Amino acid sequence: MMIANRQRSFLYLSSAALSLLLLPALHAQIVGAPSAPAAPASTPSAQAPAASASSAPAPSEADRAKAYFHAALAGVDEEQAIDSGSMEYITRAIEEYKNALNADPNSPELNLALADLYYRVGKAGDAEATARGLLKVEPNNVQAHKLLGRIYLRQLSESQNSVSSSSPSGNPLDQAIAEYEKIVELQPKDVDDHMVLGQLYTVKHDSKKAEDQFSIARSINPNSEEVVLNLARLYAENGNVEQAAKVIEQVNPGNRTPKMEFALGAAY
Repeated sequence: MMIANRQRSFLYLSSAALSLLLLPALHAQIVGAPSAPAAPASTPSAQAPAASASSAPAPSEADRAKAYFHAALAGVDEEQAIDSGSMEYITRAIEEYKNALNADPNSPELNLALADLYYRVGKAGDAEATARGLLKVEPNNVQAHKLLGRIYLRQLSESQNSVSSSSPSGNPLDQAIAEYEKIVELQPKDVDDHMVLGQLYTVKHDSKKAEDQFSIARSINPNSEEVVLNLARLYAENGNVEQAAKVIEQVNPGNRTPKMEFALGAAY
């Protein structure tokens, strides 16, 4: 019995050492430094963005010229907002993007620019509505899916209740997973996207799917420190310290980073 207790203690300490070493990388994906002054976050409401992607006919050359003109003005207002920190310029930029979209409502670039601006100033509901409006026209627009993924990751980080696996369908965790599943389908060779999806599955307590995503990321970039350590941590947290060590051992010693060596020592 004492031997069994010591073995369990060793597994726990080894897993703990690996966990302390490997901080989750989700935070870097959630919130980038905003390039415009922040505004109070809004929630989806009846006041959806006035201009969004629709089934409108293709614009004429005159309409496109008008759209470019208003988009240029929006860009100028964004720069003024950055320089002055005034929300007045953000409001003007939003209105100019809406004017541009009235002339060219199906433009992916304009819809994404407006949605991204909404996201950066904290208007998550409007950003989501604009991105989803674009996806009605272009269901496989990867940038729109990535923006939605960032929205749900931010919401997930702001609400501890959202990470519960018993939460009802539609919570930020499930929504983020759905978006990143679509993203890796559209961009199967992007290591970072597989890593984020694997970490989301880890939060969901779905170790098998998390392992699959980390393994795919490893097949793309076998010497990535983040990939190797996340996969090793997953095995360690599930009590398989031997497999955690093996993952690191498979990296050529010349390519191992100090963190890899430390994790390997913890596993031993």
